[in-house]
Amino acid sequence: MTLAPGFFAQLAGISATGAGLTDLRALYGGSQIALAGFLFWCDLDQTRHAAGLMALLFFCSDVAIVRSFGLLLDADFAAYQLANLSIEIVAAVAVGSVLLR
Repeated sequence: MTLAPGFFAQLAGISATGAGLTDLRALYGGSQIALAGFLFWCDLDQTRHAAGLMALLFFCSDVAIVRSFGLLLDADFAAYQLANLSIEIVAAVAVGSVLLR
C-alpha cells in the first residue's frame, strides 16, 4: 500500500517507524507525486514537453549520482539498489537522447 511505505523501506534496507515513516512518505511519495504532476502538466501543452523532459533528466541523473556515491561510500551493493541504479541510468540516457534529437 502506498500509504504504508514499510514494505519499500524494508526492501531498501531502511528501518523506520513513526516520524521516519512520515519522512519516507513525504520525501519519496511526495517528490514522486510532484514530479508526476509536473510531467502531466508539461504533457498538456507541447511547448512544455522539453521542460518536462529536462526535469525528468535532472531527477533521474541526480538520483543515480547520489545513489552511486552512497553505494561507494557504504560499500553495500544490494541487488535492490543496483536494480534501481540501473533503471535510473537507463531512464536518464533515454531522456537525454530524446532531448538531443
